[in-house]
Amino acid sequence: MRELESKELIFVPTNLGILKAHVNGFQRPGLPGVIYACLGRHTIRVTGTNKRETLRRSIIKLNHVIAKK
Repeated sequence: MRELESKELIFVPTNLGILKAHVNGFQRPGLPGVIYACLGRHTIRVTGTNKRETLRRSIIKLNHVIAKK
């Protein structure tokens, strides 16, 4: 039987609106997970094994996408 996957929603207010981060996985240290970071019409998907570092990378990538436009 498959283990239940953990899920989190993180909301962060910004000048451009609400940053929504959907965190899936990361049950135990070393297990992979996925983070979807959404701000307005922009969405970024990042995978990794460390939740804090993966969240940081997703916010940085989202910032780069918004800065290009």
